Amino acid sequence: MSFFMDAPPSLRYLAARLALSQFQGQEEGRGGPLLLIEPALMAGSSPREHLLNALEEWTLETGRQVVYFTEDESLIGLAQARKMNLYGMA
Repeated sequence: MSFFMDAPPSLRYLAARLALSQFQGQEEGRGGPLLLIEPALMAGSSPREHLLNALEEWTLETGRQVVYFTEDESLIGLAQARKMNLYGMA
């Protein structure tokens, strides 16, 4: 629990959104996609790798989609390397 409380507020919010979306999806059957808009991440590639790992696990376990809006070039590069579906807005 102390690890969670020591995390920045933006990461605690992201974790809470993932957890709550799991319960919301159970009520209606499958539920809609989880929308995330540019949550703040700590510097470095490790937090981004952990985020992508968590999102991939969550989608596999729930069968739901994540729509993640970001301008973070490092995160986009990591997602491209994993061959995730990416869409750009022009």
